[in-house]
Amino acid sequence: IIPKTIEKLRAQGIPSHELEVVIGPHIQKKSFEVEYDVRDQILNSLGGITAQERSAFADTISDKKALVDINQVVKAQLQQEGIEHDKVFDLHIDTFANTDFHSYRRDKEKSGRQVSFICRLR
Repeated sequence: IIPKTIEKLRAQGIPSHELEVVIGPHIQKKSFEVEYDVRDQILNSLGGITAQERSAFADTISDKKALVDINQVVKAQLQQEGIEHDKVFDLHIDTFANTDFHSYRRDKEKSGRQVSFICRLR
């Protein structure tokens, strides 16, 4: 989603250096336990990174599962798209741990829905 969104913004004449990004509420690393196939799909979104680089985005917790750091993945994608580190703001809100937010992973069928958005301020 991030590379395609930035590509569309550039096509509208908005250079990457003018963008500021807020990473809103989402599941955080300590709560995001996934099997290796999901981990690999997420990390493959970063392109060709080395095994050592991959270790910065996920911690192995068993022979089948890992904790994935979506914050770091998003920040790396933004950096790859030319967004400066000091223009990225992370709210660090864990939707799994914080019951003020919906989480299907936590609440299953009883969960509500989150809304995310991208906007252009002038």
